[in-house]
Amino acid sequence: MSAPRPHVIIINGVGSVGKSSTARALQTVTAEPFLHVAMDAFVEMLPAAMFGHPEGLVFETVQDQGKPSVVIRTGGVLERAMRGSGTPSPPWRRRATTSSSMM
Repeated sequence: MSAPRPHVIIINGVGSVGKSSTARALQTVTAEPFLHVAMDAFVEMLPAAMFGHPEGLVFETVQDQGKPSVVIRTGGVLERAMRGSGTPSPPWRRRATTSSSMM
């Protein structure tokens, strides 16, 4: 008999839309316990030298349909930390993009 597969729920959205509240609400209604870990916790684990470094985490401001957008590029160190194993990461995890009119 194999071990049960872990479940991961990714809640994505701009700031202050209720992602953490939604995660806490899910914890109260699910039959199995779920951990709530904010993405910031993973980012804060990186050494300061990895910010802006191609092997770590690079924030790049680009224009998207005439509006500023931030492209977050991850390098090998962050990829391995997020993957947690020696398997290749899926393409959707290689690039995350958020848009903001505040920039």
